[in-house]
Amino acid sequence: MSHQVNQLLFPASSEFTALCRSQVTNLQEGLNADRGAVYLTKELESGTRQLIPVVVHPQDSNIWEEEIEDGTVVQADDNSLASSPSLPNSAEITPQLTTTESNFLSAKNQSNHHQIVFPLLHENVMMGLLVVARQQAQWSEWEFTQIQRTAGTIALACVLDQRQGLSQQKLHQQKLQQAQQRDHLDDILHQLRNPLTALRTFGKLLLKGLQPEDQKNRSLAENLMRESDRLQQLLQDMGDYLDQIGEEEVTIASEKKSLLEGSSQVKSLPASQAPSLEAVQVREVLTPILDSISAIAQDKNITLETDIPEQLSPVQANTKALQEVCNNLLENAVKYTPENGAIAVYVSQDSPESQQIMIRDNGPGIPPEDQPKIFERHYRGIQSESDIPGTGLGLAIAKEYVEQMQGEIELMSPTTPPTNPTHGTAFIIRLKTA
Repeated sequence: MSHQVNQLLFPASSEFTALCRSQVTNLQEGLNADRGAVYLTKELESGTRQLIPVVVHPQDSNIWEEEIEDGTVVQADDNSLASSPSLPNSAEITPQLTTTESNFLSAKNQSNHHQIVFPLLHENVMMGLLVVARQQAQWSEWEFTQIQRTAGTIALACVLDQRQGLSQQKLHQQKLQQAQQRDHLDDILHQLRNPLTALRTFGKLLLKGLQPEDQKNRSLAENLMRESDRLQQLLQDMGDYLDQIGEEEVTIASEKKSLLEGSSQVKSLPASQAPSLEAVQVREVLTPILDSISAIAQDKNITLETDIPEQLSPVQANTKALQEVCNNLLENAVKYTPENGAIAVYVSQDSPESQQIMIRDNGPGIPPEDQPKIFERHYRGIQSESDIPGTGLGLAIAKEYVEQMQGEIELMSPTTPPTNPTHGTAFIIRLKTA
């Protein structure tokens, strides 16, 4: 009767390795064994399985690197571990290990029992081998029973170790999913703030333009500002609440980063959530955004300069994603540009294959030490020490969307001449021509 061979799903943990080492040491000390080893099975691309050494003692013993067929359980007769037996064809396939006597009788060479190979079995599934050898004397039936019990202990420990690996993997996946959900919620909250800021600015400008005797319309404008302030406060309260319940955010983010770095998958949204690409006219996307931004800039006495040619080829993009990118970059430009400053938006055909959008300001600029991390989520660098509010999400969202549209985003800071090297920031977006 052969046994099903189970593949090694997860590498042996340090705890399992320590247990195997202690069991092999106990056999050597208690039974005067010269050598001992524990192997686990690993599936190869060829469909065969390989013996992977977990513990080999003494360490200078040659280890097996043989391939075994499914259903093969080995009872070897070699005199030492150093001889690397040929496992699959010439080895004895033992029946299910029920009694010590049946195992002794199954051996080909009854005169030589210096080396014993026991399968690591659990519920008729083979996970590896326990090998014990000595030169001085053959094994007694009592010693054989002790080795068999040790094999059973190691087999059970292997099962528990693999189950623990599976549980840890599931836990990491859950934490990764939670972190992604939290990131998505943060993005939504951030994206809500931009239109609310614009609404409040519109209400403020409307109120300034109304005559004092126009009480009805003034009341409507004041209500508009009051309700927008209320929504802003609710968003702030929601953000604060998420921060309070997200005390493990740093740990989750760290684990998420390690999982993503250890994976071959590209860091992007699933195909079902990634924006679909189409031919988009940049001018049509920018025009309504600039109308809103100009009102906000006017409120701060900021000059807004634009140069968007009418005859431009469409780009390969997603309208909503490109709107969000431009909104975030322009909202940042207004936020960090001081009063009486200037913002510029230029669009040009970079090459026949690509088009670029430049959004430039003359704000404080981004220090060189902050620039390598400026596109990371929640990273604000030196701006976190200022009074200017922010979440550190706008640039991260912009970069993610640009990359999903198969484009590039570049930071330039400072953008002013050397006489004033600390001021000015420009972001350049390059998109493929449709």
